[in-house]
Amino acid sequence: EGMYHDSARGSFGSRAAAATVAVLGLVAVAAVFAHSSMHAAAPSSAPVAAPLSVRALLESDELADLATDNLMAMGGDALASAGHDNVRGRVARALQNVSDAIKTQYPEAHRQLDHLRLTSAQKEASLRVVRKFGDPRMVGLAHDIAEATRQAE
Repeated sequence: EGMYHDSARGSFGSRAAAATVAVLGLVAVAAVFAHSSMHAAAPSSAPVAAPLSVRALLESDELADLATDNLMAMGGDALASAGHDNVRGRVARALQNVSDAIKTQYPEAHRQLDHLRLTSAQKEASLRVVRKFGDPRMVGLAHDIAEATRQAE
């Protein structure tokens, strides 16, 4: 807890746990996209990015940056005082830890995450889902739920 604790908003740990759940949700959404039969996009002259594995997305700087922005939005002053770069480092380590935990506890699932490929459109759709957790309405809802949970204890 320490510098990440704000009694009015909960602990960094509980927000990190919520962020981890969101990341696992991302992995699930990405896996569904990768396995679903999507209609082929119309040919375009725009360059197409090479397919990305679900694991690569989980461990990517892009996801770490997005998750950091979401966490900073949820954390308010408590996380702002910790500094964006400090929080970003913790988020990147947490995402790597999620990947490592999957590899240790569910090696076959981890291998599958490496083999599931996302198109650029699927990647962007997955990131849009995660981005919504930083929406001010979602942040307010999360704070309301946390407060209701504290009051119920």
